[in-house]
Amino acid sequence: MSKRNILGKGKFLQVCSQSTKTNGKQKETFEFIARPMKDFSNKVYAVVIIATLGDKLILIEQKRHAVKKRVLEFPAGLVEDLDLEACALRELKEETGYIGVVTKVTGMVSYAQKYTGGIIAYAFISCDPNLEQNKNPIQDLEGDEFIQARLIKPENLRATINEFKKGGGVIDYNVEHFALGLDMNL
Repeated sequence: MSKRNILGKGKFLQVCSQSTKTNGKQKETFEFIARPMKDFSNKVYAVVIIATLGDKLILIEQKRHAVKKRVLEFPAGLVEDLDLEACALRELKEETGYIGVVTKVTGMVSYAQKYTGGIIAYAFISCDPNLEQNKNPIQDLEGDEFIQARLIKPENLRATINEFKKGGGVIDYNVEHFALGLDMNL
């Protein structure tokens, strides 16, 4: 496999190409989107947070400029250091105002690997509804961010998704996959 070539670079994303030989004969060039980082091999660059407050899921709603629509998604954030748990707790507090305890962190998960260099992890966080800070959560949003936290019982997730779509919103694939798992009743 050849060296990664950077075709264009922004603050958070870069467009890359890389050539490889298929079956040792024909050279193919692949184009993809990646996060700008020095080490591409074993770096989790984002954490997706599956958090609960008592018996409710904590989701967020925000406008995503790439799709020009409101998106219903799990809280998430870029990993700015190697401590995934600390990052997950920080992002949950910033985006929703809730504080909790990490109960599990997955290993590295690749998503859209054909088009991105995306390696993420999932963090599961339990938030105590009786904690004073969780009764009246205060977000710590950056700049012009506008994020609305939504509390949804798992048994109402599919109905919430359908209503959100009817209202012109888009569902993040993580939320849709989670809902599909619930729909299967396994």
